[in-house]
Amino acid sequence: MQMKIQIINGPNLNLLGTREPEKYGYTSFEDFLVTLRALYPDIVFDYFQSNIEGKLFKYNGKHPKFIENSNLTKIEDFRKHYGF
Repeated sequence: MQMKIQIINGPNLNLLGTREPEKYGYTSFEDFLVTLRALYPDIVFDYFQSNIEGKLFKYNGKHPKFIENSNLTKIEDFRKHYGF
């Protein structure tokens, strides 16, 4: 059975490589995904991105097993009111 990994990216991650590249890097996520697939050809990587959080929750409801990889120690000060 082939391993499958679902990558779900949220708001503004479609701007990687173009928005503040000196801070976030010059590589778009799509380019990174091409590299990832080339490095691990035996793994199927599916990808979904939306700037609308409701679509992310709806999508995730169809794929209930997931790992969130948020670096909560690096989040912007204005987001810290959520208790992170």
